[in-house]
Amino acid sequence: MRAVLCAVDVTFGARLDESAGGATSDPLLGEVAEALLRAADAEARRLDTALALLHALPVDAGVPMSPGAVEQALVARERLTRTIVDRLSDAAGRLIGRPAAELAVIVEDGPADEAIVRAAERLPAELVVLGSTGARGRWRPRFLGSVATAVVQRAPCSVLVVRRRG
Repeated sequence: MRAVLCAVDVTFGARLDESAGGATSDPLLGEVAEALLRAADAEARRLDTALALLHALPVDAGVPMSPGAVEQALVARERLTRTIVDRLSDAAGRLIGRPAAELAVIVEDGPADEAIVRAAERLPAELVVLGSTGARGRWRPRFLGSVATAVVQRAPCSVLVVRRRG
């Protein structure tokens, strides 16, 4: 079954701290992410398709290659992935009234644009919903961010770009 894919950027109050055993604070959804969830849910209901939420995790190129360090990084990454899945599922239930059983939550490794296009191809997606700019682009609301531009150019389906208000 085809799906609406919503690319959500989850932010954290604290960074992943390997010295503290990979502990993180809870991920937060900002105003734009909440608007994305609502827009994606409305489109999925309108199209009578499934809803999938995606968060892209950048690959950490600075992990030492000793077996112990690699294992520690993998455990921390798995813990972070579980936290993201749980929080996105909770947010979907709270904001759009969808229980976790009614949506897929995907955490992909790699640059956001590549992760979004890969997930859209794999689902397959009927529609991709994403924000117009990421965290670094919030001060230039008149321009489409680099991730949104790349996804619009390379996605295998239509793309709905949600702008920031203001």
